[in-house]
Amino acid sequence: MKLISLKSHFTRVFLFFTLNLYLNSLFGNSNLNSLSYKEEISSIRKGYVEALDSKIKTKDMLTNLSLKLSKAPIFLAYYGAFQGLMAKHANSPIAKFEFLTDSKKSLANAIKLDPNNPEIRFLRFSLEYYIPNWLGFSSNIQSDKKVIIQNIDLVTDKEVQKTIAKFLIETKLCNLQEIDKLKHIYN
Repeated sequence: MKLISLKSHFTRVFLFFTLNLYLNSLFGNSNLNSLSYKEEISSIRKGYVEALDSKIKTKDMLTNLSLKLSKAPIFLAYYGAFQGLMAKHANSPIAKFEFLTDSKKSLANAIKLDPNNPEIRFLRFSLEYYIPNWLGFSSNIQSDKKVIIQNIDLVTDKEVQKTIAKFLIETKLCNLQEIDKLKHIYN
């Protein structure tokens, strides 16, 4: 029963994505949403925090983001992060694994499109950090950490930059040199 509803959800997401691509082809790059790019990202970031403890919010954000996947790699990355959160909220181990698999693919595709974006790398890093190693979904932690630290100055939102720096330090996965670089950001 749950697999049927899961398939139905992905069918809806696919239809939304297809409709978005079609509308973009008709209207070019016109902004179909009144929010600016910066406001959209801010709203998505806020939604991500809210979705950590809410299955309903996570589903809403997935639906919302499915309309924006073609706008920029960061939208695809957040879509993948929300897929990862659905794994947290799912009851069935099979559904959890399917959401993690989809999350991994979405995040990998976003990184292919924008490999040095520290926020995209951070989304994958933070998900992989919380996934048990034995599941095999945590293979990018070191490479993501390296790219994040090298490019953290590219994050223009200072609060996001501080959050990333603080999280990296708290993971205890950074050496002293990396910690020193990160500490100057949030002190």
